[in-house]
Amino acid sequence: MHLPARIVWLLLAEVLILCSIASVVAVGIAYLGLSILRPQLAYLPRADEIAIDGRVFIWALVLGWIATFASGVLPALRSAKTSDVAGMRSRATMKWQTSLLTLEVALALVLFVGAGLLIRTFANLRSAPLGYDPSNTLTGFLAMPEQSNRSSAESIYTRIRERLQAVPGVRSVATATSVPTGGVDMSMEVEPDGRVAKTRAATATVNIVSDEYFRTMGIHLRVGRSFKEADRSGSAPVAIVSASIARKYFDGNAVGRHLRVPALNFALTDATDVWAEVVGVVDSVAVTSAGQTNAEHVYLPEAQSPVRFTYILLRTNGDPMLFASALRRAVAAESPLTPLDEVWSMEKRTAFLTAVPKRAMWLLGVFAGLAGALAAAGIYAVCSYLAAQRRREAAIRAALGAGPLSLTRTLWGKAVRSITAGIVLGLVSAFGLTRFLQALLFGVGNLDPITYAVAAVALFVVALLAMIDPTTRLITMDIAGVLRQE
Repeated sequence: MHLPARIVWLLLAEVLILCSIASVVAVGIAYLGLSILRPQLAYLPRADEIAIDGRVFIWALVLGWIATFASGVLPALRSAKTSDVAGMRSRATMKWQTSLLTLEVALALVLFVGAGLLIRTFANLRSAPLGYDPSNTLTGFLAMPEQSNRSSAESIYTRIRERLQAVPGVRSVATATSVPTGGVDMSMEVEPDGRVAKTRAATATVNIVSDEYFRTMGIHLRVGRSFKEADRSGSAPVAIVSASIARKYFDGNAVGRHLRVPALNFALTDATDVWAEVVGVVDSVAVTSAGQTNAEHVYLPEAQSPVRFTYILLRTNGDPMLFASALRRAVAAESPLTPLDEVWSMEKRTAFLTAVPKRAMWLLGVFAGLAGALAAAGIYAVCSYLAAQRRREAAIRAALGAGPLSLTRTLWGKAVRSITAGIVLGLVSAFGLTRFLQALLFGVGNLDPITYAVAAVALFVVALLAMIDPTTRLITMDIAGVLRQE
């Protein structure tokens, strides 16, 4: 076998061995990482089927070999040439190496920008208004026996509220058939002012609440009034609607208008359809995800439409879970045979609104960190190779009196130009690719200049840090030893 061919085969054998070892280590790291990330992946479809098995290992090994051949054949063929063995490199070789550095920086920047936009989306979701205040609020679910009548249920609800209101540290108490993030579903088709609504894409959720509900939940009253003592059985039926209903069905002017309330399930009386006057409009609340406060709610006074079940809500001074025992005692004292379930803080109930974006941000942060590490490793490798290739030139220049600053410029000049070109190319690519993320973003555009600037600066700093070690080794080399080797 000719010497050049032997050199090619030896180099390919070396990189294949290294690739095989790296693939095995990578699969091991992936297995460990999957075990750590398993809780963060629970929200994904078919998450239980995500696993590292034999097929994954084989594919990782095969792809690693393919990448090795793709990236190793050309350098091996170039190294087999006599001029390259002697250390003489062509301008085409230098151009290929710097182009590789530029492409690597560009790809890393695209990933940085995408991760940055999604991380900012999560930050915006966390601060997005929910339409209510979940802090310092305790909840518990109470279901009366089927044989309960209207007067007994109303009396029990009232006495429980009075007992809890007397507990030191309790600011307000309310009852409601549901809370923004859950409850027994009761819905109705909105029919404003005696006519069927033109838009009936969704039905409104009906929530039967006590007078202090809006104050306890921190839901802002926009127009009109809240429920009061006069809104009782026998008085004119009234309702309060969410701002989304006022906009959709009443052109923003809902107070004084009427809507039909159908007979409700679970009622403690023989309910019938009634026409209720809208006496107030409150903020819409988030139900399925933070930032989407377009859910439609109709609120009815508990005294006019009592049902067998209710949530008890306490707004407290401090940690609401410290009042859980007081809540249980109050229920046991007034209705000892009625179980109290789901004693949770409202913040716990609300956590799922940001749980998915929180996990997504965590994962994106991990992948962005990996992108930064890979970019730094790649830049370090390319700069180390460039520095090694220029040792003879640098040694001759140093022997002729060139100082460390001059030697540094020799290496950094081409590297910085390649990195800068990569950042420009990455920004242009990100402009085009991030438009596919627009549907996932909230509170930030896909062309957000702050995200692009931070990503570019961060990657540039990572690149400069990766160049420090090759530069240090270049300017501290043994000049006489290098010249003797050459």
